Amino acid sequence: SQKRMGKPVRVQVSPSAPIFRFFNQNTVSLMPQLSFPVVISAVLQIFLIGSIGFFLIRRRVMDENGLTLLATLAVNLFYPLFAFSQLTRHFSFSRNPDWGIYPLICVAIGIAAFLLARAVLFLNRGFPLKKEFTALVIFNNCGYIPLLLTSAVFEGEMLRQIFINIFLYCMGFDIALWTIGVGLLAGQKQQKSQWRSILNPPIVSILAALGIVYFGWQENIPAMLSRPVEMIGQCALPIGMIIIGGNLAAIKVTDARKRDIFFVILAKLILLPVLATGAVLALKLDYLLGFLIVLQSATPSAINLSVIARHYRGEEKFINQAIFFTHLFSMASMPFFLIVYTRMMKGF
Repeated sequence: SQKRMGKPVRVQVSPSAPIFRFFNQNTVSLMPQLSFPVVISAVLQIFLIGSIGFFLIRRRVMDENGLTLLATLAVNLFYPLFAFSQLTRHFSFSRNPDWGIYPLICVAIGIAAFLLARAVLFLNRGFPLKKEFTALVIFNNCGYIPLLLTSAVFEGEMLRQIFINIFLYCMGFDIALWTIGVGLLAGQKQQKSQWRSILNPPIVSILAALGIVYFGWQENIPAMLSRPVEMIGQCALPIGMIIIGGNLAAIKVTDARKRDIFFVILAKLILLPVLATGAVLALKLDYLLGFLIVLQSATPSAINLSVIARHYRGEEKFINQAIFFTHLFSMASMPFFLIVYTRMMKGF
């Protein structure tokens, strides 16, 4: 089941057959008719949910301590349970034989983003915050925004498959963020204990779910346990977007380094999606895989970069300003690239 011009259209998918192959063009017929109204509607849904957190902080209904509590619950409870529930209910190794490629795709996009950042820095010579710039281009908001956007565009089996793909992609992202990301922003201040952050609750929940599915134990989970896990996990997406909105409200954008932020937007939200779209079209990848690559390439810089910079007392002001403006600009750039990609795929 999925949406065509904003209306659901039923699609039959065999429960026993793999629904994904790298170069399987059969999914072209299953594409949603992505138009500007449909995608803008999806983006506005994200914006409206995020605006709740934004105004809660700006109007001082909730302070930063409350936002920190929500973030702690989201990272340690809601998101891990959401990932665990989705994977144990819908993931199958037999139907997803290429599951291990998704963390590697994250690494490949990261390498392309790194090379692109270095090339753009060549145009912006003399910029002193090269490591911060590079981190802002490499690391994106790969979880909540892609999950929310796809949930507003897709339905049924395709939505569940995309959710699984995003969770697997985030495994590679979390490992890279807490190693390379910390290394870029912390430098010599990096502590060995920080490596323990790789085994964070979302990663542990994903690994646990994959292990349970591998041994076939998911069928033995009683409903009295699986149902509460599912219900609590469903809080993850709206709470996550409220947190993002609240974080953006706490960022001060006065005295912004406009020229440097322009180069971040150029590299992160224009050049990288252009390269990603061109690559997936040239390789004629499966639609769902290509959609994931284009989507992840078009999302704004990761909020967690602000957390790392604050913890290690890095250049927090520039990082926060870049995060704010990339989120703002992406509300227009994400719909554009997703629509262009889908329409060009239909021409193949």
